[in-house]
Amino acid sequence: MPHYGLIDDSLNPDEAALLRARLHVRGANRRMDRGESADAIAALYDAFSTAMQLHLLSLESEAISGVLDDRESFAVLRRAGILDSSMDEFSFLEDTLEDAISGRINESDTLRFFAIVERLLIRLGIIPFPESSLPGRESVTT
Repeated sequence: MPHYGLIDDSLNPDEAALLRARLHVRGANRRMDRGESADAIAALYDAFSTAMQLHLLSLESEAISGVLDDRESFAVLRRAGILDSSMDEFSFLEDTLEDAISGRINESDTLRFFAIVERLLIRLGIIPFPESSLPGRESVTT
């Protein structure tokens, strides 16, 4: 995990979730640089999932009174006007993640996946961030 051993236990849950998402973004980019597309997609999707959950916590709505899966979270954030992507685009993200896990990923899907998720992470306030804001150890494999 890109965040293993890097998240301080003294952080409140929101701060820890934000740090986790950003560490996963960094980990995804490092994995892409190493040609590990499937792992990069999984890490970036986790950053996106964490970002959605973090953002949902800031909404005061009865619509989110229970635990939501990613598809439901995405739909709530769309209805709230926070995300402007279509459900078809979200389905592409889910399908690409599944393909990556199954070893059926291609470069064009990977590039499209990264472009979509990066745009969504900007909307959710996760990126951009200064690299210096993240803890790091060069010995940690991310």
